[in-house]
Amino acid sequence: MRHTAIAALTLCMVPLMTWAEEGANRISGTVGDLEIDVPIWGEQSDFYGDGNSGGVSIMTKPVAPDQGLGAISISFEGSDFQNESFSSFEVSVADIEAGNMSSYFADRDNDLQIEVVQAEKQDGVLSLSGSVQGTLTWRKLMPISERAKDPTRQLPVALEFDVTVENEF
Repeated sequence: MRHTAIAALTLCMVPLMTWAEEGANRISGTVGDLEIDVPIWGEQSDFYGDGNSGGVSIMTKPVAPDQGLGAISISFEGSDFQNESFSSFEVSVADIEAGNMSSYFADRDNDLQIEVVQAEKQDGVLSLSGSVQGTLTWRKLMPISERAKDPTRQLPVALEFDVTVENEF
């Protein structure tokens, strides 16, 4: 009887897990020449603020480790996301082949374009969709004494996000 109940519960959970992976909470598009469609890492993604203002942090797990691409991080702060009133925004893709906390990175100062199409907060959850595109430049962060950027190593990105994140508090 117990094994039957566990099996029934497992069968009920499989469609829910499949739906969660195929639905929202994804970043898709291109990173370099690679087409991606990856789920966000919910435990590392959050927001603060009223929904259309404050700060947002969206992260994935490694995108294509076999090709040296680690986690994608998209973060921004501002007073009116949908009218592009950002005080800061940045995108990075970890370079796991290089190690030492290396990544491809761009921010507001690097001709990075971000658009938030929808931002709606309800019951401590923010539903957010939009896009980001630009060219990321390689940087090495660690060890601190060897921090460096290499403008000859660039990675173009064109990403769309459709996510639901919980309030950080």
